Amino acid sequence: MARSKVLLKEPVDGLGVAGDVRTVARGFARNYLLPNDLAIWATPSALKQADEIRRAGVAKLARLQQEANAVAEVLGGSQFLFEEMAGDTNRLYGSVTAQEIEDRIRADKDLDVDRRTFLMDGPIRQLGVSTIRIRLMQDIETTVEIGVVREGETWAEAVAYQATLEAEAETQANREARVEAEAAEAAEPPAAADADVLEVLQEIEADTAS
Repeated sequence: MARSKVLLKEPVDGLGVAGDVRTVARGFARNYLLPNDLAIWATPSALKQADEIRRAGVAKLARLQQEANAVAEVLGGSQFLFEEMAGDTNRLYGSVTAQEIEDRIRADKDLDVDRRTFLMDGPIRQLGVSTIRIRLMQDIETTVEIGVVREGETWAEAVAYQATLEAEAETQANREARVEAEAAEAAEPPAAADADVLEVLQEIEADTAS
């Protein structure tokens, strides 16, 4: 595989920061780094710009960190309530997606937070309260709470649904643990006879023999 050197113009996860020179696959450079303005070919003339690019990158990173901290301060701990249709088991007929959460944050907080920064296992499909981690930058995270209820219900109902969900999960976990314990106990060999009982049996056997 052909490889070439590039000069990074922006931080790239797992690769480096602005001003770093890295050797990468030509296809990766041509198809991703260069089109997204993340790097340039490390030509002799480009390398003369390395220090300037590095200084600009440090300044930009500091500005982005400041902005991310400001967003985290405003957004952290915020609660957003969604009204959805659900069945008797409190499972939603649809779901609450990352896109919907992004739209709600923009509408309620006037903040543009990319849904790709949401650390979610998938859409929310159950009534209750979910805590969503948001990674604004590599070392800057915040959380929001997403409550999901039926139409006309309040945050208190979302908390109650979540408490029921957690209680059911705990009951199921205890049931499974009990079944495993019983299975393990059944698989164990019979315990050795108590020493005193064994001694009595031996005495009886000796008397009988005499």
